[in-house]
Amino acid sequence: MTALVIGVDPGLTTGVFAVEFEDGAQRIGYPPIAVQIHGSAGVVPMVQTLLARRPNLDHLLAVEAFVNSTRAARSSTPIGGREARALITELGDLGVHVFSRNASMVKTWATDHRLEAAGFLDSTKGMGHARDASRHALYAAVRCGYTHDPLSRKAAAR
Repeated sequence: MTALVIGVDPGLTTGVFAVEFEDGAQRIGYPPIAVQIHGSAGVVPMVQTLLARRPNLDHLLAVEAFVNSTRAARSSTPIGGREARALITELGDLGVHVFSRNASMVKTWATDHRLEAAGFLDSTKGMGHARDASRHALYAAVRCGYTHDPLSRKAAAR
């Protein structure tokens, strides 16, 4: 099974991370794409382009859920929350399966150690939001069966 998994960390600075998996491992010859964009304008067209370039693959969008919380209420500006919610809605309208989990759930599992084992850490160096998007992509890919947990014995045997 071959899949394109795109992780998105929406907000004032949006992180995007795209990776392909084939038969349970990262697809050879297709390095991950990691970018950060100020705001959310341009994210949906970029995701559409990535999806259109690989039409014969399974597609999965792993999007960080926006959670109304006291932390969100204390953020420096409410614009980020509005942009995040609008982007999440637009991505949901693309007709692709969207896997959405909150940051606290994903970040406790998709640690830097796990990202390093998956080979994602270097491609997101200096891009915190793209790194968070890679966490969502890896978490969703493992949970949906496109790859193995990179810290599992099965992955170590590969």
